[in-house]
Amino acid sequence: MSDETPASILLRSDPRLRISRASLVRVAAAAQRLLAARTGAGRRADILVGASPRESVPGAVRLSRAAFDRLARSGSLESGLRAFLGRASGEHLLARSLPVHSGRGRASGEHLLARSLPVHSGRGREPVPARRPAPARAAASRGVGGVLLFRRLLNSPDKELGMRPMHQGVFYLASALRRAGFPVLWSDSRIALADGAFATDLAGLDALLAEAGGVNLVGLTLYDSYFEKAEALLRHVRRRSPAFVAVGGLMPTTHPYETLAHLAPAHFVVRGAGEEVLPRLMAVLDGADASRELGPEKLEALRGLEGLGFIQEGVALLSGSDRVLRVADLDRSGLDFSLLEREETRSGVVLCLSRGCASGCRFCSSPDRGRFHGKSPRAVARDLGAYGRRLLGLYGSWSRVPPAAFGVGFYDDDFLADPVRAAAILGIVGRSPFHIRFLQASIRSFFPREGARPGTGPRKELLEALDPGLFSPRLKGAAEDPRPYLYLGTENLCDAELRRLGKGYCFRQVESLVGELSRRRIRQAHHWIVANMDTSLEDILENLLRINRLRWESGGYFDVLRPVIGHLTSFYPTVSYQRAAAAGRLPLIRTRRVLSAGLPHGELEYPLVEHDVPEDPEVRRLAAELPSLSSGGQGAAVPGAATSSSCGGGGGWDDVFGGVLYRLLLRSESLAWEAGDPRGARRLRGLVDRYHDYPALARRRGRRVAAGTPDAAPLFAMTKANMQLFVTRRCQLRCRYCPVAKRDADMPPEVMRRAVALLMTHRSGRVRLDLGGGEPLLRPAFIGETLRCAEAAAAAAGKTVSFYMVTNGIALDDAALGMLRGHDLRLEISLDGKPEDHNRYKVPHEPGLDPYRATRRGLEAALRAGVPHTVVLVASPGNCRRLAANVRHVVEAGAREVEVNYALGVPWGTADSRRLLEGLGEVAEACGSRLRAGTLVLGNLRGRVEPALLNAELMADTDGGLHLMSEWMFETRPPCGAPVYRYGRVGGVRDINTLYWTRFHSYYTLLRLYDGAPEVRRVILDNIRMGERVAAHVAVLKAKVFGKDGEHGPVRTAGLRADSPALS
Repeated sequence: MSDETPASILLRSDPRLRISRASLVRVAAAAQRLLAARTGAGRRADILVGASPRESVPGAVRLSRAAFDRLARSGSLESGLRAFLGRASGEHLLARSLPVHSGRGRASGEHLLARSLPVHSGRGREPVPARRPAPARAAASRGVGGVLLFRRLLNSPDKELGMRPMHQGVFYLASALRRAGFPVLWSDSRIALADGAFATDLAGLDALLAEAGGVNLVGLTLYDSYFEKAEALLRHVRRRSPAFVAVGGLMPTTHPYETLAHLAPAHFVVRGAGEEVLPRLMAVLDGADASRELGPEKLEALRGLEGLGFIQEGVALLSGSDRVLRVADLDRSGLDFSLLEREETRSGVVLCLSRGCASGCRFCSSPDRGRFHGKSPRAVARDLGAYGRRLLGLYGSWSRVPPAAFGVGFYDDDFLADPVRAAAILGIVGRSPFHIRFLQASIRSFFPREGARPGTGPRKELLEALDPGLFSPRLKGAAEDPRPYLYLGTENLCDAELRRLGKGYCFRQVESLVGELSRRRIRQAHHWIVANMDTSLEDILENLLRINRLRWESGGYFDVLRPVIGHLTSFYPTVSYQRAAAAGRLPLIRTRRVLSAGLPHGELEYPLVEHDVPEDPEVRRLAAELPSLSSGGQGAAVPGAATSSSCGGGGGWDDVFGGVLYRLLLRSESLAWEAGDPRGARRLRGLVDRYHDYPALARRRGRRVAAGTPDAAPLFAMTKANMQLFVTRRCQLRCRYCPVAKRDADMPPEVMRRAVALLMTHRSGRVRLDLGGGEPLLRPAFIGETLRCAEAAAAAAGKTVSFYMVTNGIALDDAALGMLRGHDLRLEISLDGKPEDHNRYKVPHEPGLDPYRATRRGLEAALRAGVPHTVVLVASPGNCRRLAANVRHVVEAGAREVEVNYALGVPWGTADSRRLLEGLGEVAEACGSRLRAGTLVLGNLRGRVEPALLNAELMADTDGGLHLMSEWMFETRPPCGAPVYRYGRVGGVRDINTLYWTRFHSYYTLLRLYDGAPEVRRVILDNIRMGERVAAHVAVLKAKVFGKDGEHGPVRTAGLRADSPALS
């Protein structure tokens, strides 16, 4: 607080006039601005509105309702106020600055201010002792009263996963209240993430309010992002409690008058550091709550506070609201660790020991942007000691304290903003039993700020202070935390984007820092904001390339926090919002709602911003998809470990890049063949062509600086632990939908042995060898030799191997089954249903062969032999309407594991695809009880990957050449181009882990092969769309059959009767 008298305005109206809240705030705010420019006694004023004011105040400006309305609607409000306030003489202004006398004959302002607490200056000045008595005297004279606070109103950020930290602002606030002797009650309600709810644990909150009769103030931290839910939560509180409501946080600090005008359940707004004013506010309230209006004594006492706004029943009071309260000396703003219970300490504690940062990011909404002040190293040591004593008190002895409880997370905006201070604190931690869970910092803090060139290296003293041992638990029994040590607000890796964001550094500096930290084995997670208004697709792709490059260079010590931030959010108070407004680009900022009271010139309007909208519609699409694409398959707080290659989202950043390129390629084909936009298609295809070989681009531009983290998955490496062998290209059938070109070609034994040896180099301990063709059982001796060879090689390598064979079943006799039995092998037998449908598409190549009868014999033999198998039905446009009947036929034949495939390489019209989906629904309905019981398996419900056309498999051809499976999808149609990716031959590749592909590569391969064949490209797009429809439909069926979250639920799809003897 300042030692200067706060500028204050008290506006009182007859409540019968029902003047709107916004009008009261507008007039009071304008008067406050005028008074703030004055000095001395002229910084106070009273305005009374109405014919019968409740109090007579000497020197007050009196207005009729009509005069007030004219003033409130005036477009030049401050000019009108200046005229009103200027009418009073200096003597009258002096009279207005004196305290109002109470009926008991005491000056209420002096009386109540004597009970308030000393608070540190907001401008670096020490408090005036005469106005601020000691806390003990304040607490001694106050009445009953307590404060209810929300322990963790927001869901924990990803970096706090596994910890139960108290919100840091609330921690400081509660500590100040406890020091002053005011009881603090805790609610564990939090802002709900679901759209249909506003808060969690409302029952617990209601019980707390019902039991806590002494609560006379409820405090809440308010941010733009959840204004509506906070408003609903506070309305809920007001209906159940007479307590006053006070709000602080970013929105009240940057826009107190808008908050006061629009947040109807709130009585008080606090600007800045709440611990500076809330204990004094509690002393002034002296146990009073909102069930009664505040009397003149208390109103006058409120005028001695700063950074405060108040409104209640026609009364608006602003006191020092032109100032943002700041703690002048954080060393004197102590934390009360007795507030922490066991649940907040088991996994360590999160502390914020500084305010603000030294950067000037344009999108930052903090009032401390560009301003940094923090606790001294000596004070930090005291806090750590106090935390240690709290642990001892909670657990009784040091031996009972969980080792993880000694972890400390530093959640400062920029822990390293003062490098000398940061190094000293790190040294203190290093000499203590504590270890650092994480710390948050800025890239800019690692580099000299004045006169530094882009080539300037990071500060050596900071790098040396960041000893990786600081992040390792010191006590025995403590598990190493796999999460990152540093969370860095990098935001982007493209220089153009960094300039747009106002970050103050370039990619060259980021790369330099990543290298230095990685050499020191410091794990880092960097934030990435994918898109702003001006982001281009090239910017996004270049970011992905550089992420992969830094991942490769750092050996896995570098990563990006997941899920990524899809859009920049230019909140109303930010520089980026103001720049957009000045440039006429506000349509590119999406708002949920504009808080408005219909005042002249849009005064007190406040847009609740959702996010910035990229000008490029293709960037909009990608920015909306990247958060989910980047988060799939792994915990968002543990970036890095790849799990599987897919069309993105299932693994590492290499797979995410592949997923993005897949989407751009699919969009390009959609523009070409569905939307009639060849220019847009060429633009996207050109970008895909430029970045399609991103593994080579990343390696070519980077250089390895670290060996790699022990748990880091290899980058650009094969993750699927299987390989398919083309045993032969011969077959007894010429199926109409089979794309493989048949000829008299068999795989030699030496090629098979090399392929097996290559598969055994996979880093996984369990591998699978797939046998196909052609018809593999045309070579039974070769199959037997392959099984024995693979099992021997696996045993020698310390691995286990399984087998999967695709067969038409014609040669599946007792001899063949005897050879297969005893191995970890599953058969896939192709039987398309009833004889007429099976034989319609399975055309015999050998004269006199009845395909259905021969396959049926093979299936019956497999059933007798007990060899595990799945029966696959291929549905085609010509027979899809009979799908349910064909499935019933196969089940009646004895099959207990069935899967339905749709034919590839043929176009599916809308009507045919609908019939196929309806048939799957009929099967799910009829089979529901057996599927739930496990006596029948429908493979489509067990996680089949779609679109099937892009099945990302590595295949060894009969001659030993390695290819993607997609190369054969249209093999019977001569390709127009050559395969773009070369994987070599089984004898020439030493390590299968060095091979890399995703479903993007399968798709791109197909298009490069058939770029000159429009009819094939249309079929490719049609088959992909078919796969998308099937995947969506199967997800619905799965939920209907098995119920959401595993609960059983009825299948309600029309079709076969549930009591069908074959399927039910």
